[in-house]
Amino acid sequence: GVFVRLVDELISSGGSFKSIPAEQTGQGYLTPREFKAALQARGEDTVVLDVRNRRECMIGRFEGSIAPPTTNFAQYPRWLESNKEMLKDKKVIMYCTGGIRCEKTAAWIRTHTGAASVGHLQG
Repeated sequence: GVFVRLVDELISSGGSFKSIPAEQTGQGYLTPREFKAALQARGEDTVVLDVRNRRECMIGRFEGSIAPPTTNFAQYPRWLESNKEMLKDKKVIMYCTGGIRCEKTAAWIRTHTGAASVGHLQG
C-alpha cells in the first residue's frame, strides 16, 4: 500500500519559511535563456544568490554568485536575515537544485528586503 504523511515543509527551513503563503511562491520564474541573459547583463545593481548548500556549491557555481556558508536549508533563513540589507533595491536572481528552495527564498526576499526585483531559474 501507499503511505502518505502530512508534513509542514517539503524541505525544512527550520520553520522560518513555514508561514509563507503558497500564493507568494510560483513567481519570478526565469527560463534558462532568460537566466543566462540576466547573468550576462548584470551590473552593480544585481545580486546572484546560490540557494544550495555548501556541498552542492563545491561542485560548481556561477561566477560571482554569493554562496552562503550553509550546510542545510534550515540555516538559510538566518543568513538571509543577517544579510538582507545587501539585497535592498537590487535585482536578485537565484538558482538552486530543484526549485523549492528558490520558491521559498524568493517569496521571503520579496516581502522582507525591499529588493527591486526577484527572479529564479525555473526547475
